[in-house]
Amino acid sequence: MGAEVSSQAVCNCGPLIALAGINQLALLPHLFRKVAIPTVVYQELTGSRRFAATWHLFDQSWLEVVPL
Repeated sequence: MGAEVSSQAVCNCGPLIALAGINQLALLPHLFRKVAIPTVVYQELTGSRRFAATWHLFDQSWLEVVPL
C-alpha cells in the first residue's frame, strides 16, 4: 500500500535548492501532484548566475509558477 500523494504544495527557494543540491528534487512529485512557486522564486532559481548551470532542474511539469 503506497503513500497518498497530496494535491499541491507551495514552496520557496530553500527546499528546492536543498533538494537539487543532493540530487533529490524528484522526490517532490512523489509527494505532491503540483508544487506551486511564486514567479519571483522561479526567477531567482532560473535567472540567477548562482544557479545558471542548473536552471533546467527547475523546469518541471509538476512545478507550477504562480503570481504572488
